[in-house]
Amino acid sequence: MLTDLSMPNLSGIKLIDRLEAMPGPVLIVVSAGDEVLLASVDQIMQRSTAHFMGILEKPVHRDALSALFTSHPPARALAKAA
Repeated sequence: MLTDLSMPNLSGIKLIDRLEAMPGPVLIVVSAGDEVLLASVDQIMQRSTAHFMGILEKPVHRDALSALFTSHPPARALAKAA
């Protein structure tokens, strides 16, 4: 899942909390532009039980997104490893 932290009706932090409560691996790339917010999300991700792929800053560049997907196994591989 690719999401932004700044969304109407649901903050990215609340979305992360909801995804963490879901069973199985959750793949998420969090995008935000504020350095303080990015650092906070990074700390949340490190403590989380959900599987996060990483954080990308806006504007998101295709090469950076491709590198994240290349460096992480598909969800099926994660499920088999568990």
